[in-house]
Amino acid sequence: MVLEEFSKGLAMFKVMADMYQQIIVVSDSGSNCCGANGIPSAFYWLACLDHKLVTVLTIVVNKTTKMENGVRNKSFYRYKDVQHMLSLFMLIDACKKLVEYCKCANLQS
Repeated sequence: MVLEEFSKGLAMFKVMADMYQQIIVVSDSGSNCCGANGIPSAFYWLACLDHKLVTVLTIVVNKTTKMENGVRNKSFYRYKDVQHMLSLFMLIDACKKLVEYCKCANLQS
């Protein structure tokens, strides 16, 4: 589905399938993007390093949530030194905001 929508978006700008070999797509590693019938089946694809780092750090320090009365609570950390982990995740969140700002302001280069 992602590939289909992505291709439709490109077609709006007159980018057709014969030009796909010139395009490099960077996305997260979700199966909806990088599965066998997804983006890599038509484009050169790279996994986003930022997404991979956040996933690894989140798993390592065991950031999690719980459902209470059908509502998901705020994230918490199952790590003994909560203060250091909180600082780490505040840094990650700040970096995400910086990346988002740079993308929106077209400052990637």
